Amino acid sequence: MAARRGREVPERRQGDLGTVCHSCLGLRTPQKLASNGALKVDGAWSHGGAAPAAGSAQFAAKFLLVVDVAGVGSGTALTGFGRVELDVDGEARLPIAGGQEGQTVKLSNGFSSASNGGTGWTGVNLATNTALLDAEGGAFDAKTGFYCVTLKKAIRQVPMPTCLARCRD
Repeated sequence: MAARRGREVPERRQGDLGTVCHSCLGLRTPQKLASNGALKVDGAWSHGGAAPAAGSAQFAAKFLLVVDVAGVGSGTALTGFGRVELDVDGEARLPIAGGQEGQTVKLSNGFSSASNGGTGWTGVNLATNTALLDAEGGAFDAKTGFYCVTLKKAIRQVPMPTCLARCRD
């Protein structure tokens, strides 16, 4: 347990995105980012930061890219078109909404270069919106930004609701 402001806070584990989120971007359908466009998810607009550089997609620490599996379907959530660089901070988080066990979700591809800080969108920074599924990330390709995850049945136990526990007794 870690201490924060006089109280104990449990350590994060895979599937737990924690309680600190500064802002997020939700993708309900596949999106393409051209080299004359830019995307920056870091809260800069609310904190007076600089505008993003053209031809870049940037995701800062503790910021979420939420992907709706049903809306994205068999497409890729975010695709670079032309010379577009993808920069994902090592603490950028990726919750996956919806989906079914065994489904593979394509998250990014088509970038001219990419970086994920070694852990961005992976491990403890990757989760689903249900306790019944876990997301397992593949390798993040630094050349094209290709990254996909597979939804798997959760291995952890889900607590029984109180009303069902009473019926059992």
